[in-house]
Amino acid sequence: MELVKKYKNILIAVALLTVVLVGYYYWSSGTSGDSGPTLTYDVGGPEPSFVGQEILGVLNQLRSLQIDGSVFDSPAFKSLVDYRVATTSESKGRSDPFAPLPKPAPMKTQ
Repeated sequence: MELVKKYKNILIAVALLTVVLVGYYYWSSGTSGDSGPTLTYDVGGPEPSFVGQEILGVLNQLRSLQIDGSVFDSPAFKSLVDYRVATTSESKGRSDPFAPLPKPAPMKTQ
């Protein structure tokens, strides 16, 4: 146990170095060889009919959705408590908050 206390900082450094090296190994092994440019630019974009088909598919899924209203009649829903805090109306601030502040009137000295 004394050995661990004595070399605590060194053990932490070795563990961090190991984690970094293993992470780098997995990150760099994901790309094999020269796979070409990593950034690509598509001039044409997706086909309009394909985009339209995707939207129509989502709309058809939404039409088939059935909502069961019995959830609102359950005792668990009725036992929920509203913890909202009422807010009060406050006066508006300056019309331009970034405008310089008006200079105060000079004080008269006698």
